[in-house]
Parts: sequence; C-alpha cells; structure tokens
Amino acid sequence: MSGGQGPRTGGGTPARPGGSRSSHRRAASPGPEAEQAAQAIPRAGGSGIRPTRRPTRAQQIHQARTRRRALIFGGVPLVLVVIVVAILIASNSTSSSGLVNANDLNPGSKLLSVGTKAPNFALKTVDGKSYSLSSLKGKPVLLEFFAVWCPHCQRESTVINQLDTNLGPKGLQTLAVLASPYGRNYDTSGGNDLSIVTKGDVQWFEKTFAVQHPTLIDPTFATVNTYNATSYPTLYVVDRQGVIRYANSGEQPYANLAAPINAALK
Repeated sequence: MSGGQGPRTGGGTPARPGGSRSSHRRAASPGPEAEQAAQAIPRAGGSGIRPTRRPTRAQQIHQARTRRRALIFGGVPLVLVVIVVAILIASNSTSSSGLVNANDLNPGSKLLSVGTKAPNFALKTVDGKSYSLSSLKGKPVLLEFFAVWCPHCQRESTVINQLDTNLGPKGLQTLAVLASPYGRNYDTSGGNDLSIVTKGDVQWFEKTFAVQHPTLIDPTFATVNTYNATSYPTLYVVDRQGVIRYANSGEQPYANLAAPINAALK
C-alpha cells in the first residue's frame, strides 16, 4: 500500500520455511546485531537475572533535592514571563484604552436656543481635574464641542487660541468638550479607522494645536447629547448668568465669536 506501512499479514510470526510451528519460539543463530543486543542484557546468574541494586538512603535524598531544585528553578523563567506579560498588558490597556463608548452618542438635531438657560454639567480632564458650568457663574463661557480628528476643529483652534489670549484676561473661560468617539486617524483614513479616542489622542490634539483651555471628557456623551452637538465644532457662548447668547456649528471667524463674548463681558 502507498502512503504508509501496509498491514502485517499472517497474524503472527511466520514459521521457518519448510518447518512447522512449535509451542515455543526457537532461537535463531545470533548475528552481529543479536550479539550486541545480548551484551546489553544483564547476564543470568544462578536461578535468575541479577536484581538491580536499590539506591542508598543518601542517594535517594540527593535525587529528591535535585528534583526539587529543578522544579523551583525551572519554573522561575515561566513565572517571570507570566508576570512581565501581565504588566505589559495592564500598561498597554491603561495607555490606549478608549475614553468613551460610541453607542452612547445620540444628540438631537437642533441646537439649544439662544436666550435659554445653559444646562449644567460636571466633567473632568484626562488628568482628572473637574470643571462644572455652575461653578463658573459670573464668567462668560465659550463652549466648544469638538473631535480630535476634525479638520474644522483643528483650524478653529487658532481662532479660539486668539480669543483665549485676548479675552481670557478679561474673564472669558473656554471649555472644550470631546464630542466624538473616534481617534485622530478617523478622517485621514476616510472614516475606516474606528479606533476609540484615547488619552493619547487628546494630548496629541492639545500639544499639536497649542490648546490653552481645559479639554473635558464626557464618558457617556450625556452633555454632548444634551447640547445637541451633531457637527464639529459646535459652539456656544454662555453669559455671566448662565444664559446662552450664541449658538452655531462649523468654523467661525474670530469676529463672530468675539462679539457675543464682549457683550457678555460688559
């Protein structure tokens, strides 16, 4: 048969040609291989084979200690590997874990109306510093809902930086709220990279575009949904009493934002 050893025929050891089977196997004349095999078998002496000598008590103790050392020291590399892998996994999950859940994003389609009370919120930066709208009462607030991947937000950052520089000393407080679940490569990938935004993405945006104001994380998008931030950037100006004085979306020129902010500063 091809592809392997064929089945053995005859059901047992065949008889010598021309002879018959006997009740016991006849030893054949030893050849060179048989003589080597015979030398490896202990010689019979007297009534039987000479018994193997049992190890002494000292030998048994030595063998046991050797086995214990092999188990202990042989297992150390494996234990170290497991510990190192666990540390790396924990470190990687901490540094690259997503900040939000994309399924939570569900804003309404219409911006909040000018002249209405701005809903309060309390959110934190990626470094854990807390900000709430109610705690800023008495200051005009510029709210920007943005995405790290959004080219419009990236360009608008220049305008907002100018507002911070010029009007921040007069009392303006700008707060940016992360409003998209996707990371920095979403737009450049043509919308194919759906990696969830990370702390590293936020820090990249802040550094790359020289952001001067706090960037807040909305883990459940509750604030984003409440403010109906359906496009990026979405911008609100809130006056000293917490009333919305300006609401718009998309890139805005400096003058469009400076006018309501200056009015709120009076």
